[in-house]
Amino acid sequence: MKTPQLFSSKPARDLLPEVLGRKYQRAAIALAAKAGHRCEVTGYPYPPIRVQQGDAAATTPLMIEPLDRNEHGQPLSPKVMEARIRQQGLSRKTVRMVCPLVYWSRHVDLAIEFRRGTLVFAPWLSQGELITVFRTLATAAGQADSYGHIPTIGKAMEAMNELELHLGNHGLLTEVMALPEDSEWNPRLWIDTLQKLPARERRLYYDRFARHIRFWPSTTAFQPLFGYWATTAHQVPSEQADSVGNPWISRFSPLLERALANHNGH
Repeated sequence: MKTPQLFSSKPARDLLPEVLGRKYQRAAIALAAKAGHRCEVTGYPYPPIRVQQGDAAATTPLMIEPLDRNEHGQPLSPKVMEARIRQQGLSRKTVRMVCPLVYWSRHVDLAIEFRRGTLVFAPWLSQGELITVFRTLATAAGQADSYGHIPTIGKAMEAMNELELHLGNHGLLTEVMALPEDSEWNPRLWIDTLQKLPARERRLYYDRFARHIRFWPSTTAFQPLFGYWATTAHQVPSEQADSVGNPWISRFSPLLERALANHNGH
């Protein structure tokens, strides 16, 4: 995913946990099982979370996303998407299960509304790379109790906060979005205003300015998943823990350093 998707359809909103309430997990866990408990976009594993020790009931962090294309790859209108779900129900023919980081990156207006993240200026990283950086740092933060003596892991939360502070700086975003100097940066208001522009003007503005923005997930909103990520797919191999530390952190540290260096140079 190169850039985030700013606007969502009504069917996407209708399938949010905040809208479905208790019905959400009953549907989601069944759909997640059919998807092999993996994100159907990235293949990233999301094993079910047991609600209680020894309890058969489970939940899933995966999000239900309506399919916006048909079997031939042609885009579907929100009205058609809604009709398909109403007629066929929630199935693999009408929806897919998506990693929450990917989901909110594809529905940024909803993410801002429900406080799942914010917008930052990071044209040197794709949205997919930024998600990977976030999850890598989150994984490290979730391992801090066990591996906090490893410098990079111990500073993971600090690095996450630094990225959001510097790349989401209000003055910076006002400048790069070509807003009046006395503007107060408000991502939700900006998205609403952008959506109301005539299609041609919106496209021109996006191509010139908005294509440089990325979605940065909220550390507060996603913190409950830090330990989950740290103890499932990204557990630190014991033989590497004292030597090189978290191998995923080692891989993506250069991206973090480049992001901060580019910001300072800007």
